[in-house]
Amino acid sequence: MTGPTATVDAQRLIRAQVASCAAASGIWAIIVVVGGFGTQAMVAGLAQIALLAVVSVVTTVLFQPGRERYVGTLVAAWSAVSLVRFATALGGGLLLYFAARYGARPLLFSFLLAALPVLAAETRVFTGTLSSMGDNPS
Repeated sequence: MTGPTATVDAQRLIRAQVASCAAASGIWAIIVVVGGFGTQAMVAGLAQIALLAVVSVVTTVLFQPGRERYVGTLVAAWSAVSLVRFATALGGGLLLYFAARYGARPLLFSFLLAALPVLAAETRVFTGTLSSMGDNPS
């Protein structure tokens, strides 16, 4: 079986994930301060965003995006990795909820605030890689 292969720059992917989480942290801090939700909501949200950032980087390293794969395999595997990453981050959020007694709302909203930009940034990196293949087919 032959077909086009591709790799994704792991450093670029990790930078996109971390930058998205950093931006989400800043937005979360502004929301909490302006909304007057208190320090517990601030800490809970920032802990959830940090957990998502750590899980994102670890799953990216385990996925080895720099390894050459068939394009279809690369996209399917990354979809599976994204599902595992978000399930793991939600599971970690449940642990924060039960172990640290943080409120459920700040954990859920901060997770969504960080998860959507992370997914968008990763998609941008992947689409940039795949669209550049049209310029330089292998």
